Amino acid sequence: MLFLAFLLAALPTPHFAEMASALAATTQSAPAQPNASANNEGLESKLKAFLAASKKNLGELQPWQSKLFDDEALPQYSRFIRDYRATRDGGVEAQIDYDSLRQYLGFYGPTTLKQPKPSLIVVLAPQIGCDKCVQSTEVVRDIVRVRLKNRGMNPEWTTPSELGSGDPVTLASRYAEVKKAAGALVIRWGIIPSDEVDAAHADETQYLVRSNIEIRDFAKHEGSLELLEAGSFDRSVAKLLTDDFTYLGEQAVHGVVASGQDTQHEEALIDIRFDSTGAWGYSQYAKLRDSLAAGLQSLGSLEERSVAHEHAVFVLYSSASPATIGEKIATIAQDGVKLSAPTVDGHTLHLDAQAGARR
Repeated sequence: MLFLAFLLAALPTPHFAEMASALAATTQSAPAQPNASANNEGLESKLKAFLAASKKNLGELQPWQSKLFDDEALPQYSRFIRDYRATRDGGVEAQIDYDSLRQYLGFYGPTTLKQPKPSLIVVLAPQIGCDKCVQSTEVVRDIVRVRLKNRGMNPEWTTPSELGSGDPVTLASRYAEVKKAAGALVIRWGIIPSDEVDAAHADETQYLVRSNIEIRDFAKHEGSLELLEAGSFDRSVAKLLTDDFTYLGEQAVHGVVASGQDTQHEEALIDIRFDSTGAWGYSQYAKLRDSLAAGLQSLGSLEERSVAHEHAVFVLYSSASPATIGEKIATIAQDGVKLSAPTVDGHTLHLDAQAGARR
């Protein structure tokens, strides 16, 4: 990970050596303790609370985005946390994956597709003859219904038999054109043939869940997950839908703005040099990164390009000019960091950062 490279590159200083040791402690396995379950629950609660606190860094959210954050992102908190470490006071400090989080909140049918209530052909295809598969159909249907409703889309339920014989993904896509629907979603799940089962679990029944979503003239995505007998189809489908909508949101963030107007987004590089005499650490870097991401949200999506000792490069996908981006950066309040005035070289903005100062 980028932030791990940032830590390891700076090991000569005592501050970074201490943090690297703490980080290593969180990634090494340890013998199970009697209260391991309680400890895990406590950790999950802290990480979920950490993600909840990050909501304020996302800037102003639309009502539907706020609902997606509360109802969908928070229950899947681990999906949007890159890594974490324990703090001396018993808390946690986590690295939020703001890019994925913004992408997950980036797709909304009515605004992205410029339709008041876009419909989606939905095909649920459990394996016939698999009782566990068929019995899970209703719970899968409920998950899909809620996910689409939260994104302003209307499901049009269609069975595989109604589509006819052939590949259901291709047939659903053609049917969506005929019905003038925005696209199609096909979810299939069933037993993995015994000759394809992982040898380590040869004595267990294994299942495969697949998701294919296509929005006509916009994007399409597919994913799959394997699960064992003790696994649940509803959780697997939820994970796949999260990946589907994160991808669609990425396309929306980089290609179509929320106002519904087509805009060409270009890459602007933000090149920051850290003062070698400053007390730089992960927490200082994380604050700088998060404040830039939140402050520049109105202009576009910020991503890490590379991070090393005394140097970081970010990329901002935006239709704004580099000069406008520089002016925006100058207005962003920083805690414990002083940024120089940006200098512009083509599509690259160069800045110096000094730690231990309050701007």
